[in-house]
Order: sequence, then C-alpha cells, then structure tokens
Amino acid sequence: ELPAELGNLTRLQTLSITDSEIAGELPPELGNLSRLRTLDITDSEIAGELPSELGNLSNLQTLHLGGYQLCGEIPPELGNLTGLRSLDLGHNLLTGRLPDALARLTKLETLDLAANQLTGEVPSWLADLAELTVLDLSSNQLDGELPTELDQLVPGLESLDLEGNQLTGCYSDLLRDSVWIATTLEVCTPNNHTGDTEALIALHQAWGTPNLHNWLSREPIREWEGVSVGFDGRVAALSLSRGLTGPLPPELGQLTGLRVLVLEGGLTGPLPPELGDLTGLRTMKISTSEAGGLRCSSDVNGQQETFLAGFCESELASVSEGGLHICGVRTNGAVTCWGYDYSGQATPPDGKFASVATGREHTCGVRTDGTVTCWGDDDSSQSTPPDGKFASVSAGGEHTCGVKTDGSVACWGSDRQGQATPPEGEFASVSAGGLHTCGVKTDGSVTCWGDDGGGQSTPPDGKFASVSAGGGHTCGVKTDGSVACWGWGPGRPTPPPDGKFASVSAGGVHTCGVRTNGSVACWGSSTDTGGRGAGRTFPPEGKFDSVSAGIEHTCGVKTDGSVACWGRGRYGQSTPPDGKFDSVSFEDGIVCVVSRISRISGTCWTLR
Repeated sequence: ELPAELGNLTRLQTLSITDSEIAGELPPELGNLSRLRTLDITDSEIAGELPSELGNLSNLQTLHLGGYQLCGEIPPELGNLTGLRSLDLGHNLLTGRLPDALARLTKLETLDLAANQLTGEVPSWLADLAELTVLDLSSNQLDGELPTELDQLVPGLESLDLEGNQLTGCYSDLLRDSVWIATTLEVCTPNNHTGDTEALIALHQAWGTPNLHNWLSREPIREWEGVSVGFDGRVAALSLSRGLTGPLPPELGQLTGLRVLVLEGGLTGPLPPELGDLTGLRTMKISTSEAGGLRCSSDVNGQQETFLAGFCESELASVSEGGLHICGVRTNGAVTCWGYDYSGQATPPDGKFASVATGREHTCGVRTDGTVTCWGDDDSSQSTPPDGKFASVSAGGEHTCGVKTDGSVACWGSDRQGQATPPEGEFASVSAGGLHTCGVKTDGSVTCWGDDGGGQSTPPDGKFASVSAGGGHTCGVKTDGSVACWGWGPGRPTPPPDGKFASVSAGGVHTCGVRTNGSVACWGSSTDTGGRGAGRTFPPEGKFDSVSAGIEHTCGVKTDGSVACWGRGRYGQSTPPDGKFDSVSFEDGIVCVVSRISRISGTCWTLR
C-alpha cells in the first residue's frame, strides 16, 4: 500500500509509480504535497474512492490515475486544480455525472475518462476547455445528444472518442472535417444558411473559380469544396488552396460563424476591414504567390484601417512572445497583443509603455513612468508586481523579475524553487527562465537563483555583458566576447564554440549565438526524442543582427532585414513571411516578426 507518510514529503514535485503491484487506497495525505506538479500512479492495484483532498494540489499540472479500480464519483474538488494540463482517470470504475466544477480546468489539454461507468449527458461546459486537444469519453454509459457547443473546440481539438456510449442525435460537419472522431453517430444535415450561401456565391463570382467542386450546385453547401458547417448550418471553416486570384472580397466578413479561414493562391490587395467582423475566428492563414502581395491595411476615405493591428501591423518598436500570445510596444508607446487570450494575457491596459515581456500565460510591461503593470494569469501572483520604479522586466514561466532603477532586483510569482527570491546587489539586467533566474550585476559578474538540479544556477567566474536563462541551462556572453554555458543544457557535455560573440540565446535544449562577424553558430541537441526539432542547430549561411532560440526551432534577423528560420516547423514557425524585419522572437511554437515596411508581401498569418 501507499503509506500515508508520503504526505510528509512536502517539497516533492513529481510522484510517479507505474506498472506496480501496489494495492489499497490512495491516502488522503497526498493532498499535503502542495508543491506537486505531477502525480502519475497508473496500472496498479489501487482501489477505493478518489480522495477529495487531491483538490488541494494547487500546483498540479499532470494527474494520471488510470488503469485500476477506483470507484465512486469524481470529486468536484478536482475543479480546484486550475493549472492542470492532463487528466487521465480512464479504465476505472468511476460512476455518476461529470461534475460541473471541472469546467474550471481551462488549461486542460488532455482529458481521458474512457472505460468507466459515467452516466448523464455530455456536458456543454466542455466547450469552455479551449486548450483541449484530446477528449476520450469512450466506453461509458453517457446518453443524450451531443452539445452543439463542441464546435467551439475547433481547431484546437485533434481527437474525440465517443464510442461505446448510448448517445443519440448527430455530430457536426465541422467536427468530421477537423477532428479524428470515433462514434457511431451520423453527421448532421442542417439546412443551408441563407446568408452564408449568398456570401459564398459572391466569393465565387469575385474570384471567378469555376473549378471548385460542387460550388453553385444543388448540393448542400457543406458538400462544397473547402466548406465545413457547424451544428447550426453556419459556415465554420473555409479552406481553399487553388484557383484564387485577385483581392479578398468584403463578403468574407458576412461569414460570421467562421472559426477557421485558410486561403492560398494568387491573392492581391489589402485585407478588407470586414474581416474584423469575424470575431469567432481562431485560425487565419492567408497567403499569396503574387509578387505584389497582400497589404495589411487599406485606405478607406483617406483613413488607414487598423482593424487587424495585432495581426500584421508593423509600427512596433519592440515585441515579446509568450506561450501562445504575442505583445509589442508601438512607436507611440501603446501595447498591442494578439493570440490566445484565455487568461486575459492578450488584453493589455491603456497607457504608454517603454517595454513589454510575455511569459507563459501572463504579460508584464514597464510604463514610461517606470511602474510595472501586469495582466493575464495570476494564479501564482506572477501578475501582481510590487510598487517602485523599474528599468526592465522579464517574464518567466510562472514568475516575473525586474531590475529597479536603483539596480536592485524584485521578483514575484511562483517561488517553488526559489526562482523569485533574488539576492541583494546592483544588477544591469535579469533573465527569468523556467524555474530559475539569472542576472548580470553592475560589476559584470553573474548571479543565479532558483532550481539548480542541473547546475543551471551555478555560473562560472568572469565578467559578463549579457546572460540568457533557458529551460535547464544558462549561457552568457563575457566581456571579451567568449560564451560560457552551464547546467544540464543542450546535448551536454557539448561546450560552446570558440570565437567572439555579440549575443547568445538559450533555448530548450540548444543554444545559438551571433558572432561579431555576423555569422550564427548553434550547439547542443539537434533533435529530441522522436526527432522533434530536427536541424535546429544547423543555421543557414549569411550575416545576422540577432537570433532567438526556441524549443524546437531557431529564427534570426539577417543584416538585410530578412528572417531565416530552421528546425521543426509543425506550426509554420520555420517558414517566415517575405519582407524586411527589425526583430524576431518566439517561444513554444509561436513566431513573431516586426516589419520595417508598412505592407507585407508574400504571407501574412496568425497562429492559434
């Protein structure tokens, strides 16, 4: 049996016991492990009810308790685990309805409740789990019709398994076309939406595309090429990649039910302001093969339309990129953000800012008066800055640090590893990493604090010009131009190359730097397990002004203003648009580029 004394290990962050013969019940004392981030006890002989005390694990991100004989109802206290990203309770004997309290798990990416004895209807609140990619409710006793709100999970949802239940009704054409789905239900056959049908006809006439299959036929519009409709019959996805020429018709703005818009071809001209009416849009990709390209704004009655300011507006003085959102400071001091906004991290306040820094799910900025304002996720108080005047700020995973104008460092937010407890002294800069923080003092020495499990917080001696804190390692440029790295970083024991460097950027498992001659050198792991990030340590030739290393890829700005990217590009992050750029920054699969010109040709896109 699991001993109750496990509850005394209050500094424990991971508890994983799999494929074991452990029996008995889960001790409620597990709820005392307040720092626990992963609880994985699968494929054992554990039985009994789920203890409600598990709801006390406020820092938990992974809860896997599948593959044995847990019984009773799912305790509503699990809804307190608002940072949870993966919940697996599959292959047990759980009964009752899905508690409404689980609707608070808005960061959940995987929900596996398969092979239990759950009853009731599929709840509509599942649509509130905007980050969900995998939903498995198979082999239960669920009944009733599917909620129409499930359409809202597109395009994020990748897998939906409903087999082995007693469901009735149908599922939408949008789910069929966008998600791997397992069910015996039929696809819904709603009537055509009159307004959407008229808009599609207008698009056909504007583009003159006679080769689109079934368009203008008597077939329902859900059978027209590239069209998917939702439960309500509204056009929810439009994806066309051939035969498109000329400008984007304003009638696109009439398809207000759209969630996905992908248009590729010989498109030209400005993006019509009517696109601003598509408030439900989650993914937009508009690309062209024409030399004239697309323009991000149009001149209407002598005034520049800025309805898609965050989409591809170029008048940004600086830019910072978070987990799934991007923020930039305009030349007039205003902050613009775009991307995911489920925690409010992409809804900046009014006012003038000198700089902005995006974390995983929060954003902080230094105003022109020196005060710091933060917005977004505040579960760990990472968006509650202290009073005082700041010169700079750096947002990490769940903590934030800044250098005050007197040179002292202040940190706030999660302090599980001491990453938000800075030392005394005067600092020139600070860099917040995943679970550690490093700063360059005014005397050039580097000091680090927080997680040091791999030595990432034990810097070498010497004078440094800058420092960059990565996932589990840190690198810095010394005042003589050489680079030093420490920690369990990229491909250890791979050391940095010799030579003089102007800057360095530490990514997840690799590092890249710009040499003083403008060339880029990268080192560390080129691939993760499974081949992810292949080629991220093989930069192209050319002269670069700056480089930014991410998780699976790397991008840099060349001296001619063009952007080059290399590594894995599963989200398109390794395929930058044409044009001239001032800076590039990204994290966790998002790429942001700032154009030197007010009109972007080639490709213009947002990432969901």
